[in-house]
Amino acid sequence: MESDREFAIAMAAQLTPEAVNELKEGIDLLLGRWSHLQKAIWNHSHGPQKAQQLPVDIFQWLTKPCEEYLGVLLDYFMITLRYEIRDGSVEEMAENLISMHKECLEGNFASIERLRQEVNQDIPPCIDVESDSKILNHAVV
Repeated sequence: MESDREFAIAMAAQLTPEAVNELKEGIDLLLGRWSHLQKAIWNHSHGPQKAQQLPVDIFQWLTKPCEEYLGVLLDYFMITLRYEIRDGSVEEMAENLISMHKECLEGNFASIERLRQEVNQDIPPCIDVESDSKILNHAVV
């Protein structure tokens, strides 16, 4: 059985231009709903600038062969913002991003449409477990 990463590498060349645009928007929407990421960005002086690169890095990881696990990329990004997460949301975010990519490869944009609707309806973020996170070298625990 192929791993998610092997599947993504094999199928990356098959993204249509529409799927590329949908995937990029979906990445932005999903990251925008990750409360830990938003807190980390807000609490770091260079957070907004660093946050602009994360969707680009994720898209490249999903569409180009590389040996890095997406969770490691997300963990590293949060550490650069001096924000540590131990609640499993990094792994959950990685799984959601990979699933969204698979759907885009199939021309299925249903999950991205759901995210759009949630943003329009002001539904609270889907990942918000504060008990196991902390901002490194800050008073917030």
